[in-house]
Parts: sequence; structure tokens; C-alpha cells
Amino acid sequence: MTVHLKPMAGAVLAACAALLAGCGGSTDTGAGASQAVRALMGGAVQGAPVNSTATNGVATVAFAGNASRYTIAASGTGYTVTDTEGSDGAVTVTRTQRLQFADTNISLDVDGIPGKAYRLYQAALNRTPDVAGLGYWISVLDDGISMNAVSASFIASAEFKSLYGANPSNGDMVNAFYRNVLHRDPDQAGYAYWLNILDKKLDTVDNVLSFFAAGKENYDAVAPTIANGIRYTPMSRIAVTTVPGAPTIGAGTAGNGTASIAYTAPASNGGSTITGYTATCSGNNVSKTATGLTSPLLVTGLTNGVAYTCSVKAANAQGSSLASGTVTVTPAGATTPTDPVTPSVTVPGAPTIGAATAASTSASIAFTAPTSTGGAAITGYTVSCTGGGATKTATGTASPVAVTGLTNGTAYVCSVKAANSAGSSAASATVTVTPTAGSTSSGTSTTAGVYCSYTNSTTNPTTSMASTAAVSCTSTQRRFTGNGVPDHKVGTFPNSGNPNTIGQITVDFTTTVTPAVVSSTGTAVDHILGYAMNSVKYDPSTAESYQNAGVWKIEALNQTYFKFGTDTNNAHVQPDGAYHYHGMPEEYITKLGKGTSTMTLVGFAVDGFPIYARYGYKTAGDATSGVKVMTSSYRMKTTASSGRPSTSIAAMGTFTQDYEYVAGLGDLDECNGRTGVTPEFPNGIYHYYITDSYPYIQRCVKGTASSTTGGR
Repeated sequence: MTVHLKPMAGAVLAACAALLAGCGGSTDTGAGASQAVRALMGGAVQGAPVNSTATNGVATVAFAGNASRYTIAASGTGYTVTDTEGSDGAVTVTRTQRLQFADTNISLDVDGIPGKAYRLYQAALNRTPDVAGLGYWISVLDDGISMNAVSASFIASAEFKSLYGANPSNGDMVNAFYRNVLHRDPDQAGYAYWLNILDKKLDTVDNVLSFFAAGKENYDAVAPTIANGIRYTPMSRIAVTTVPGAPTIGAGTAGNGTASIAYTAPASNGGSTITGYTATCSGNNVSKTATGLTSPLLVTGLTNGVAYTCSVKAANAQGSSLASGTVTVTPAGATTPTDPVTPSVTVPGAPTIGAATAASTSASIAFTAPTSTGGAAITGYTVSCTGGGATKTATGTASPVAVTGLTNGTAYVCSVKAANSAGSSAASATVTVTPTAGSTSSGTSTTAGVYCSYTNSTTNPTTSMASTAAVSCTSTQRRFTGNGVPDHKVGTFPNSGNPNTIGQITVDFTTTVTPAVVSSTGTAVDHILGYAMNSVKYDPSTAESYQNAGVWKIEALNQTYFKFGTDTNNAHVQPDGAYHYHGMPEEYITKLGKGTSTMTLVGFAVDGFPIYARYGYKTAGDATSGVKVMTSSYRMKTTASSGRPSTSIAAMGTFTQDYEYVAGLGDLDECNGRTGVTPEFPNGIYHYYITDSYPYIQRCVKGTASSTTGGR
């Protein structure tokens, strides 16, 4: 649990204003007419209202778990927040401090900005505020915007106009305020008072709405709803689409009246696909541009002998980025004017060496692609291992590359080169590895000793069903048995997207305890990829396809075309009652209690290699490097595949085929794994990760898949 102060940036709020305009806006304040007179009316304020301007920082107390695992109880002038499952213990907070949980934020400040925003939102739109919209207006008020301005925003919204009318008379507006805010017909004196205020323009409509929202009658009506806390999603948790970051400038190559400008894509696309790049070259008070999607860009129409300063910008749907750094190019005439100008291509930069994993008579060498491709696509990598007076090499198109034919017990020094159409790069730094008999290409000879004597019999906290699971090992095999009922909180089943009920199934899954990497690119597995220790299976693929034709496979997560009814564990239920994970098993991770400071082992794949969730070491081979969120190397395609159903019917991301693997894009390989050390395997092992983005759970294995998967 941490306490920190979060300043709200006005620029960020402005960027989100259009996104959340439909959320409305208002104030618990008012000005103009006599407050003493208003105190006699239905819209009377509880106390003297003022124009509220928030401070620039709000104290927030952060908790590691979801809000459901904590209790909040009044304690003196403050509150005590108690962790009923984890290690946060009991924490005392003040009324004005805001509580940040893993899944939501809660404020207990019913008289401060959160309470005022809630009452105004509810009053303006006659409904319970949605958590994102409420969070937006709380953030706006925290940033110093007046509550009267927020009230005016609500009145200008389409939802307000649909409720009150596009152009209501003053009498209709007063009647609507009584009906929508106080949920009753107006009393005669109150109606006459407010109508006179509006008819004579003694006050504005937004101030009148403010007084109705802040009045004691509405205050008392709303109080029971928010007495136990106000839930909202703050701006810091709302993704904002912006322009891309600036590209990184590369080499500028002169031609006859031209300049070829190389660049590297920006680290951030601003949350929206980059639609193009523009290179601008300026000299002698004249600028020339060229546009395209890939590096380099060829700028033409330049004057030979003139020095041009060139830069590149990236663009997405939100606009253009800042310009990159600059490079100077001076075009020169060609010996033969009609000769074509070919952009210069150089060899790539050197790759970055990674971990070396020993096997019997072989070694698996991991590496990272070079930062520079030399202006042409990399066609492959060559790994060289030298030891005992001999050198062995192997080639591949992605990391890792396995070198075979080595002598056990001999130390080899290995390096990697990248190649493109211009030739091979300089060698990377070196790594030393010594193959040994009986070792595997996973870096360790056996997984025995890890979860090899495990039993668990408990009651599911949501369904009250018995949950049983056991893991045992022999010298060659690991066996999972159980009834497939999860041992953690689950969602409601059946639900609108899933008609099935969780039931007991028979799980009997056997795999090897001596896994070995046998494929550099992986072998596809259609359904069951492995099991968690609680006997719930990892089964990320679905049986559904577009029009049931079996061609365009529908993804279970992060698409709106077809509802699968998954819960917060990214899981749902098959017709036979089998509960299974399609993605990150959040409540299972929470139950294991490892937090964010270490890696969490959540199961074993069908080839015997371990599966970890979300976090891995920053450096694969260094357990002291700290942990980070692992990122997959898949991305959504920028254009739809040939023959794909129209994106107007099924948006990109609906189908498995909408994603593509790009080596080196993230931390992991095509099977969402890598070789490195883990807490359970300090000597290193190939292992998989469940990630927050596609493929979520790996869709292939690097080892040999067991034919005994048990259950469905």
C-alpha cells in the first residue's frame, strides 16, 4: 500500500473533453439571487454555496487488490480499510483521502468535490453516474475548473437535451428540474420563485440546476447511495488518444536533386495506428516534402549544391507529431543525368546478445534485433560458437537460434551477426556456454521438485462448490488431477453471453518433467495449452467462427462482434461445465499472492515448460534486474487480410487472423515465451507468459506437446 499525491494536468483534461462530453457536467454552487429566499424553496441549498475551485493535488491511498477484498468502516473522524485476504492489513484514512484499488477508485468525501460531482451528475441526467464519466468530472474539478462551468457542460450535452428538451420554455425547465432532480411535482411557491428567476434573468439556468442539485432535499435523497463510498474511474485510468511521438532521424543520403531520409518509427503511436510519415527538407527558403509509410522517404525537386536541413514527422488520426531531429543533405548532380538514384543501403547494426542456454551437444542463443536495419530488411541471423579449436554456426530468422554439433563439456564463446542485402553486420558481444550431457535446451534438465507434491481441497468462494486439485511427479512425468472447479472468485454463470453453469469435470493431465525445445518457431496447438495448479485449463482458442464457416476464427477477448460472457478472470464455461481461462486469470493471481514485485508461476504447458503471468525479469538472465510487465511481439494488422469479412461488420481484432507476429516487437517470441531465469528455475529455462494483449495465452509450444491432456 502506498500513499502519493497526483497532480492533474489541464492539457490532459482538455484532450479528454470531447471523449466524455456526453457525461454531462455541473456544480454544487450558485450565485445571484438571495440564498435566504432559496432556502424556502424545493431547490434550497443545504448551506451557503460557493464557487468551488479545487487544489491541484489530491491525496490518494493505493491498495494492491480489487476493492471486493477490503472492508471499509468508520473509525473516529476517519475510516479503517482492512484487507481481508492479502497482506495490506488495516490502514486508517481520512475522509478526504481517495482510495485506489486494482479495479476501481472510491472516495468517502461526500461533501467535497466527489460528492458534489455525484449529486450534480445525478441531478442533471436523472441517473446513477457511470464511473468513467464521474471520474472525468471529478478530475476536471480537481484541476480547478469551476462547478458552474461543469453545470453548463451538462446542460449543453445531448443527453440533457434529450431529457429536458432541445429548447424548453422556462416553465418547462422548472417543471423538469423538480421531476428529474427531486422526483416530485413542484409546489406552487417554489415553481413561481424559480420561474421568476429565469423569466427575469436574475440567474442562469446552470446556477438554478446547481441549487437543485445541492439542495437539502436532493442531498438527503442521494446520501444513502453514496454513504459507503463513491466509485469512479479517474482520468489517470482512462486511455487518451494523442498524436504519435516524434520519429528518430536516421541517415540522409544525397542524390541528383534528391535526398533519401531514413528514420525509425516513434516509441509511441499515441494510441492510434500511424497513418503515414512526412519528410521535410528546407534550404534557400524553400521546403520540399515527401510522404510514405516506410523508411526511407525520397524527397525530390531539390537543387544540387544547396544544403538542406531535413526532418520527419509521424501522423495518426489525431494529427502530426513533433518533428524528429534533423540531418543535413546536399544533393549533387550525377555523372549520367538519366541514371536512377538508388538510396544507399548499409549493413545492419550488430544484434544485442542475450542468454545462452546449454543442451546436450547444442546451445540455444538468444539475442535482440539491432536498432538499425541499414535501410533494408534483415534477411537472417548467423550464430557462431567457437570452442575446442572448432567453430560451429547456425542460421535463423528470429531469436533464439540453436547451434548443434557441439562437444559436451567444452566451453564455447558465441556471438550473433545480422544480415541484409548489403551484407553481414559486425558481431554482437559474446556469451559463454558449456553443453553438458543430459541437459535440455530449456536451460535446466528437469522441472521435478517444483509443484511436485501439491494438493488443494477447498470451497469456491463464489459458487460454494468443492474445488479439488493435485500435482505429483515421477522421475519422468508430471501429473495434474482435479475436478476443474476454480479455487478463487468467479463471475456469474450463466450470463447474457454464456448460458453454461460451472460444473465438476475429470482432469487427468500428464506431461514431461524434462521438457526440451524442439522447434525454433513453435508448433501450433488448437485448444488446451496447459493447466493451472488448481486443475483449470488454459484454453485460449474458441470454437466460434464467422457465419460458422470455420475460416475466420473469433477471438474470445477484446472484441464486440460476439459475446462470450467472460468474467474478470478472462474465463467462461463450456457446455459440459468446464471453466477455463482465455487470458489473464486475475483472481487466481491474486489468490497466489505474489503481487507485482516478483514473477508468478501459474501452471505448466502441455510440453512441460512453466507458464508465468504478466511479470518477468527486465533482463532475462538476471534475477536481480527487477521485474516488468512482459509484452508480446504480436500486433493488430494495419490492413485487413484478403477475403476478410468487412470491418463494418466485424471490427479489426475480432478474428485471430487480424493479428501478426513481428519478431523483436516485444519481449517474447512467437509462442509468447523466452529463455531466462525464474524464481523456481534459477539456472534458466524456457518458459511462457500470459500477457495483457494478444495472444494473451500462447497459441503454440516450443517443446513436444503431451498427448494426455485430460478433460475437454
